[in-house]
Amino acid sequence: MPGAEKFPGLPHRLTPATPYPPNRPPVARTQPVRVSSKIIRPSSYGDFVAPLVILGLAIGLAVSPCTDAIMGAFPESELGVGSAVNDTSTELGGAIGIAILGSLLSTSYSANLSDATAGSALPAEALSQAQGSVGAGYTVAQHVGDRARQLAEQAAGAGNTELGAQLKTQASQLADSARQLADAVGSSFSDAVAQTSLVGAVILGVGTVLVGLLLPHGGRTAYHPAETGAEAEAEVETRAEAETSSAMR
Repeated sequence: MPGAEKFPGLPHRLTPATPYPPNRPPVARTQPVRVSSKIIRPSSYGDFVAPLVILGLAIGLAVSPCTDAIMGAFPESELGVGSAVNDTSTELGGAIGIAILGSLLSTSYSANLSDATAGSALPAEALSQAQGSVGAGYTVAQHVGDRARQLAEQAAGAGNTELGAQLKTQASQLADSARQLADAVGSSFSDAVAQTSLVGAVILGVGTVLVGLLLPHGGRTAYHPAETGAEAEAEVETRAEAETSSAMR
């Protein structure tokens, strides 16, 4: 929002003598997405802040030139159609992007978690639930840890030495499984974010190249700020007078 609101005419003011193709902001957008692909397990949310800020500003800067490119392709009588095309392309692109990258993130997380917990004593049902989402994974790990504490308490209060030893062993195994699952959930999600970000950067890069190749490279029209209401009304009156004068002739 700040990029689109504060800098609507910036692309037209940067290099007045040269065209400003709408594919320049996507070039900037590939950089923060590529940086996100470097995220590793110990990363915190602070590591995401800079890429997200740059990405948001780049998207905002792309709004004006992309909208100009679409609306400029339609005559004045079909500006409504151009607006519909602009809105539809934005919404459709966002929906497809969320579907593709979201599915890839979910699939990568599930596969990474399965590999990270291979050979553990974690029940198959618990692993299946943990693969559903990160929140579900941490919830399962917490439940396994709670069960381990319950068994440890039972082992401490058991009157039978042999039974107490068995319960203590089971509690130790469950506690190890809970810690392993919690670590696996975090590392699997970090790896999935990195993989998904890399794919997103590749898609943005390919899209940027296609825009650069397919977009006409003609001269750019000069940028004119939006007219005020009085200026627009005066222009309408001038056109009406010209049409009336022409008709009287």
